[in-house]
Amino acid sequence: MKVRMLISVLALLAAVPASAWLALSRFYPAATVQCRLGDVCDTVRFPLTPGTCSGLPGNPDWRAEITTAFARWNAATDLFDFTTNPGAGATTPGTCSSMDPNSVFFLANVCGTGAFGATTLAVARTTSFINGISTHSDIIFNSARVWGAYDGALMVGVDDFRRVGVHEAGHVMGLDHPPHMNAIMFFAVQDINGPQPDDLAGLAAIYGIIAVRTAPDINGNGVGEIVSIRSGSVDGAITGETRDGDTGALLRRSTFLTTDFRAFDALILPDQDGNGSPELAVLAIREGDGRIVAEIRNLSGAEMPRLVWFTAGFAPRRAAFLPDADGDGNDEIALLMTRTADGRVVVEMRNAFGLSADRQVWFDAFTFALDLVVLEDGDGNGIRELAVLLARFVDNRGQVQIKNAIGAPLRRNVWVMPGARPLRIVAVGDADGNSVPDVAMISTRNADGRIVAEVKNSNGATLPRTIWFAGGNRFEAAIAAGNGDANAAPDLAVMSRRADGRILLEVVNAAGAIGRRSVFFSAGFDATSAVQLAGDLDSNAVPEVIAMLSRQSDSRKLIQRRNLSSGAAVTRQHWLTP
Repeated sequence: MKVRMLISVLALLAAVPASAWLALSRFYPAATVQCRLGDVCDTVRFPLTPGTCSGLPGNPDWRAEITTAFARWNAATDLFDFTTNPGAGATTPGTCSSMDPNSVFFLANVCGTGAFGATTLAVARTTSFINGISTHSDIIFNSARVWGAYDGALMVGVDDFRRVGVHEAGHVMGLDHPPHMNAIMFFAVQDINGPQPDDLAGLAAIYGIIAVRTAPDINGNGVGEIVSIRSGSVDGAITGETRDGDTGALLRRSTFLTTDFRAFDALILPDQDGNGSPELAVLAIREGDGRIVAEIRNLSGAEMPRLVWFTAGFAPRRAAFLPDADGDGNDEIALLMTRTADGRVVVEMRNAFGLSADRQVWFDAFTFALDLVVLEDGDGNGIRELAVLLARFVDNRGQVQIKNAIGAPLRRNVWVMPGARPLRIVAVGDADGNSVPDVAMISTRNADGRIVAEVKNSNGATLPRTIWFAGGNRFEAAIAAGNGDANAAPDLAVMSRRADGRILLEVVNAAGAIGRRSVFFSAGFDATSAVQLAGDLDSNAVPEVIAMLSRQSDSRKLIQRRNLSSGAAVTRQHWLTP
């Protein structure tokens, strides 16, 4: 196999073990990217563009060729969707501005600043990503190289635009360079010209796991159930598996929507249609037009599927269950979204049953939406509240903005410490006993990446409580963790990855003595960020946590349970259907 020339990526590299595919610390939540094609053949704004894009032999049409590169991913996997737009890209050509559309172009340097390395063919540049959420990507081809477009063995002195485009598109999706050559994502260009099994296994780990949830007992053995939701299985479908929380026995496997949809979140709902069964709502985005819908099915008995559509023209971020806020007798799904036209942040609420009764609550302009939780009444007006974690465009400063779910918004802001990148928000209940719900704001310190939680009152009172977590670890997830040590203070759990790849859950008290407990999961697995408090499934009077893990050797998915008080392994772990 011939190997020639390095291919670079500008990104934050994840410190993970080199067993197979590797992932970058970023992803697109909706699993789709649209790229403008106008720049790649614009010889006026990009005068170093080779040829005239005629499509004749020796003069390739770069627009068609990058479309071919994207199409090779689309044909190989249902987990991610590349689309193209023939229009012009950047208003500030070649700068990779996050305010411009995604674009592809030839340039003599990287985004007008750094020079290409001596052997660098191309760079995928993703900017404005917070909490691992990508918002803008450009692919820049080195105009100093001699470019052609062909398949098969590498030609001497002519670099292949197609396979390099496939490689850079992999970086856009969130794949890093693996330590072996059996992948299009290997750091050097090879005779390989399309995605390989290892590349697709990496995408399955990044985008194939949507959520793991716990549900009430439906088979009558007194133990709650575990529900896992995956998108893009072998047949491309969105599937939900309901398993007995004790034995792991498969109780039901349901297929949601069609292969034209990609799931991004899921909620367990209490019985909405009066048949006595809890329900599973899977939220997905339609490929053709980006429209967002929730399909709701019963977890036992007749599934009785129904659809709840959200307003067109928005991109999803996070969903939350909202108990009947408008008093019409129906619970609601609250969906955090950003308007496609201008990025404006909104939470839209729709009834999970009955009439739509939709309404919207808008949040500050020039902010990026990160997370959503529903809080109990914090301002004493009897109305539940929406707490949205935002980051300001100008400086990435984080804030939790809190508004009533219905009626006058009555906005309150709770700020994240300066010099930190906001990640998640967790509703921890009333940690300090003052009858005001509290929020834990999880962030990483810019200087060294250290994970920190700030616990503050949602009414703006300072409280505050600052809790630092293990240094050198990469953030994965955070949840409210009940009260595992029975000391009356609610617990907060933060999942992270150590430098050696081991997944760690640190459990601390949200108030009072920190009381730190460390819970380790099995070595040789990657976290999927799907983690959930599970109650006491083994009846030992200690609450448990469940996490969905992906085995590094073959990407096989496993649900593993751990006690929260000591981290002692429980007797059962459940493999999901391959």
